[in-house]
Amino acid sequence: MLDILVRHSKIMQAKWLLVTIATMFLVIACKPSQEMLPCKYESGGSLAAKSETLTTEIYVDGTPSMRGYVATAGDSRYSQTLDLLDTIFTLTGSQSSEPQVKYYRLGTDPEEITRDDYLKTKEIEFYGGINPKFPELPVSQIETAITPINEKAKLTVIITDLYQKDTDITKVSQKIKQHYLNPEQKDQRLAVGILAIRSEFQGDIFTENNEINRITYNTEEKSSDQYHPFYVIFLGYYSDISYYLGQIESQGGDLTDGSQLLIFSPHHLVEAVSELKELPKLPTDRDIERTEALHNGQAFVEKNNQPVDLLDVGKSEEQEIKINNYNTPLTLLPYTLPIAPNDLKVNTNVKQLDRENNKFQDPSNAEQLATAVTTEDWKLIDNNDTISFSLNIQARALQPKEVYFFEIEAIAGDLGEPDWWEEWNATSKEIRDGSKTYNLLKFLRQLKALTTDKENPPVIGNFCYAIQRN
Repeated sequence: MLDILVRHSKIMQAKWLLVTIATMFLVIACKPSQEMLPCKYESGGSLAAKSETLTTEIYVDGTPSMRGYVATAGDSRYSQTLDLLDTIFTLTGSQSSEPQVKYYRLGTDPEEITRDDYLKTKEIEFYGGINPKFPELPVSQIETAITPINEKAKLTVIITDLYQKDTDITKVSQKIKQHYLNPEQKDQRLAVGILAIRSEFQGDIFTENNEINRITYNTEEKSSDQYHPFYVIFLGYYSDISYYLGQIESQGGDLTDGSQLLIFSPHHLVEAVSELKELPKLPTDRDIERTEALHNGQAFVEKNNQPVDLLDVGKSEEQEIKINNYNTPLTLLPYTLPIAPNDLKVNTNVKQLDRENNKFQDPSNAEQLATAVTTEDWKLIDNNDTISFSLNIQARALQPKEVYFFEIEAIAGDLGEPDWWEEWNATSKEIRDGSKTYNLLKFLRQLKALTTDKENPPVIGNFCYAIQRN
């Protein structure tokens, strides 16, 4: 009798085990499928490593307009910069190869010189009229120093006051466009850097005509903001320019105080495309809630660790829903131009969850749906380290009532201009102000125009929303 009871108990346990297993398979089989939300934007602006093997070509403007920078008592900031550049380019770089540095004296045509000759750039004789080795050069043609990068990595460094033959600075911009800042340029690594420094000066400044508009300028009793500007132009790969500007900033000490550093590049603006991080509070007077998953009766839609805001709009909601203060980190690459928040453009892509295959697909009324979710109040806050905006949801326009996926791209339509551009620029009325540079603003705006790729403007933010309209 006892054996019969034991066998019966084991049979019942086996039956219950089979029922449990069958139930589990049934639950798994009936569980609605899940849709992964793709919300990752690959940025091409991240920093690449500097070139392992690099040839640096340094051009020093040897015309008389540069003489005043070395005619002062003691080492001027100009002379200190020449020393700093020599140190950085001859001693800093790859440990696996010797630095390749070439030197040129720049006038109407560049003339290659030795490093010993380069060290003479801190003396008056380099700028003509004293030493027969350095004959006087009538005028500078900066564009002659701008040559393309061929197979080997090259960095061109031009030291100049931007005084150009016939004051035609556009010739310089044209050469830069031809070889470096061309939207059609296949090599997207190319860029242009600017180091702007005001230096002690005692001598003649040339503007439009050597004799008619020559002025004498002496900074001996002037404050540093009245010193005479000079410029170092860098032409090459973005990674190399960014690296060496960083070296100048870290090793320059007081020399870089009040100086300006910039990089122009159509393809390097942000370190990473901004995405949703901390989510703002929802309005309490609207039928909307934030959730970790949405369910349309056929399938679950879950975050799956994606930077997506999942919003559930209630059945009773027919009014506009405004969600304020989406604040997301914005990380600009070093030395880039500021973003102009008023010129930001928005591109909205929308998908609808299809009930038949439980996949997000393009809806037939995509244009209408794109107007159902809009943004406004774009601004940069926290010293331009945060991008802020508001989201508007037109609940009534979300038709049919379904789960939607909105991907909103924030695009930099234009770039801003640092205040120093105008502060350092001399107009025709300010031609005798030696603390400013004639045609500077024109030159920098031309470079900015070349930096703006109108066909493929840079995306700085990619913000994703899954919204269910019940």
